[in-house]
Amino acid sequence: MSATTLHHHRAGRGFRALNRILLVVLAVSLVQMGVPSPTAGAAALGNDYPANLANAPKDSVIDPWKFYNRECTSFVAWRLNNANGVGFNDFYEGPQWGNASNWGVAAQSVGIAVDNTPAIGSVAWNATNGGADGGEGHVAWVANVEANGTVDIEEYNASIVGGYDIRYGLSTASFSGFIHVRDLVATDPSGNPSGNLELATRAGGSVDVVGWAADPNAGNNPTSVQLLVDGTPTGPIGTAAIPRSDVGPHGFDFKVGMDGLPHRICVVAYNTGAGTGNTILPGCTDIPGVPTTSPPPTVTVGTLGAPVVGMAATPDGGGYWLADSAGGVSPHGDAVSFGLMAGQALNSPIAHIVATPDGKGYWLVAGDGGTFAFGDAGFYGSMGGQRLNARVVDLAPTEDGKGYWLVASDGGIFAFGDATFSGSMGGAHLNKPVVGIATTTDGGGYWLVATDGGIFSFGNAHFDGSTGAIALNKPVNGLAPTTDGEGYWFVASDGGIFAFGDAAFHGSTGTTPPATPVVGMASNQTSSSPGYWLVDGAGQVFAYNAHYLGGD
Repeated sequence: MSATTLHHHRAGRGFRALNRILLVVLAVSLVQMGVPSPTAGAAALGNDYPANLANAPKDSVIDPWKFYNRECTSFVAWRLNNANGVGFNDFYEGPQWGNASNWGVAAQSVGIAVDNTPAIGSVAWNATNGGADGGEGHVAWVANVEANGTVDIEEYNASIVGGYDIRYGLSTASFSGFIHVRDLVATDPSGNPSGNLELATRAGGSVDVVGWAADPNAGNNPTSVQLLVDGTPTGPIGTAAIPRSDVGPHGFDFKVGMDGLPHRICVVAYNTGAGTGNTILPGCTDIPGVPTTSPPPTVTVGTLGAPVVGMAATPDGGGYWLADSAGGVSPHGDAVSFGLMAGQALNSPIAHIVATPDGKGYWLVAGDGGTFAFGDAGFYGSMGGQRLNARVVDLAPTEDGKGYWLVASDGGIFAFGDATFSGSMGGAHLNKPVVGIATTTDGGGYWLVATDGGIFSFGNAHFDGSTGAIALNKPVNGLAPTTDGEGYWFVASDGGIFAFGDAAFHGSTGTTPPATPVVGMASNQTSSSPGYWLVDGAGQVFAYNAHYLGGD
């Protein structure tokens, strides 16, 4: 719903004025390829609208999806992105959706079904009234379809001006129709829990399991899950309540102590309410025993088919991923492949790969700002499909991995999820383009590095030095922080390493550069004197005070 009859036009004016808005962080979420529809629940999700939008005065902020905050349109756009996994915004699939009154027409113009049959996750649409702003129409998110055919909806700016509420048992006749952008997948008709065990792996003296589980009868309560070792319930009962971009707040990730013998690992989801019983989730995994002696690090050879553009390391320093410009990903050592974009149509080449803080996922970011999430990496938005002043060159995650920053070569910063905007070089004169970003340990700040080695510090990031005033043999193209955030390295295309703060110099290829320019680096944060790896465009890896685990 709109704040005034000018909302449809105001949204467009907001879009044209983005370059003049310096303090509003825009995080436009576009289609995340390969993400399945989440499982439908049978209860409202509650007021999960982002706090920065909910706490700001109504209509004072253009939200990440190009609507004014605390409007019904803004809330439904958020819910379609966060719960349905759709990269929806005011210009989704081409037309401007604008006022709520226009949504049904916009949907039909791009082939999205609009009918009188509600579904969980569909958009309840009223073309004329139904909300606090009257004639501008109204949209709401369908949380449940009751057995008698009535619907329960969640909404903003209806009964409470600029606020959240839930309405239960509404007749479908009270709406102009239901827009089926991407309805949520129906749950098991038996009423039993569903889900999947996606990863089971040894982690020291424990087994780490990752997956998701949901019960259609659990209401707002998370589903209880427990490890099964060779068919026997083992360890404490946990809950599947981690928010995820693909299935909503139903993820789990927990560890249980384990001996060194081989075992079959499963996870059981415990049934709540109606249903025929508990569910052993698909994905049971046989884990091998722990060898009595430690083997040498595994050296693997990848199969990337395009120029390598970057690398990311696992947290334990036992592996790394290489990525190429076509979206190929090659894991080495203990790095696990969680997916890739190779073979998919990309609007712009991949610019970088960045690991999640726990190493159980990664993001690929493209030059147009398109962001692709794999493993436990969440999709919190992108700039793909939006007009940029300069190409995106890098991504850096927040401390908890529930957000990230994108940086463009003009120093522009785009913050998504729980990432906080602390400043940028966008609009400022730069001697050379920016090529990388790195964050402080607590995520309270970040550094940008330019090709001349110029460093720009924001938030609580300390300036520890740069080469901005020094003539370099080759341009800088990568940056990595130390474990405590009190220093950093950056690397030039000839493999020259520049260490600042408490970053130690362990070697470089600066005096004997490889035939193909070095394109990036990653640091090994596990030793008392952390080392690093360099990678060139041909996939050749150079290790300094770090295990060599293969190249491409």
